[in-house]
Amino acid sequence: MFVTDSGQVTVSYLVDLTGVVSEVEGSVTVLPAPPAPPLPPSPPPSPSQVSVSTVSELIDAVGDSGVDKILVGAGAYDFTSDMCGTSAVCINRALTIEAQVPGSVVFDAKGGRRVFEIQSGGTAELIGLDITGGSATSTQGGGLLISGTATLTNTNVYSNTARNGGGVYVDSNGVAYLGGCNIHDNTGGWRGGGLNIWGTATLTNTNVYSNTATTGGGGGGHIDSNGVANFEGCNIHDNTAYGLMGGALLIDGTASLTNTNVSSNTAQQGGGGLFIREGRTATLTNTNVYENRAD
Repeated sequence: MFVTDSGQVTVSYLVDLTGVVSEVEGSVTVLPAPPAPPLPPSPPPSPSQVSVSTVSELIDAVGDSGVDKILVGAGAYDFTSDMCGTSAVCINRALTIEAQVPGSVVFDAKGGRRVFEIQSGGTAELIGLDITGGSATSTQGGGLLISGTATLTNTNVYSNTARNGGGVYVDSNGVAYLGGCNIHDNTGGWRGGGLNIWGTATLTNTNVYSNTATTGGGGGGHIDSNGVANFEGCNIHDNTAYGLMGGALLIDGTASLTNTNVSSNTAQQGGGGLFIREGRTATLTNTNVYENRAD
């Protein structure tokens, strides 16, 4: 037996043909070994989670791209400086901020700045927080300015002030989801005391109440010309538009209200509950609109 240059093994063996022993040659081709199967991909790294109990720890964690989730200890977090522009906390990536005990964490900007800015490309989830004391009197969104995507769960937004959207302003490309939230006692100097929606917002089981638009319309909220707002299982009550129309909602865009109550709102001009601009669309399903007043 010998190996040829062609990669064959040549063997000699004896074959008995009708009683005559003869020696013939045969060949066996040796194939290369098949390649090893690829290794399975490495699992993605586990999300990094940190716990914080001070403002400085919180800001450091927000700025750390390796942190995906921040658990916030109980207490009041008073913001006296800006992380970006005129906002105390700025998020430009995927990040969850959650109260370790829902309702025990207060983020307070003390009237000196906006509390949260969710920037374009950012995806924020805020859970169990109180957001208050935000101010953006010449711009938008005292409590939150949302230019990216934000999900608020069991979160309260109250006592914030802005020119438009005292509590929450959803910018043209912004997307907001609010579930089990309370938006109350916010002030919009022009439009949208509680909310101003220029992008897309979905509110579920959320209460919007006691908000004020001082010179414009939409005490509870203003749906801007390009805005789309969906309310399901919500209560919108006791809001006031002192200057113009829509005590609860001023609808310049598109709105749908399902299983929602709109009550006890007041507007100085028209639409104590809802004011729907001509040519705009509002769809009401199993929704009650009652005891609203236009002075």
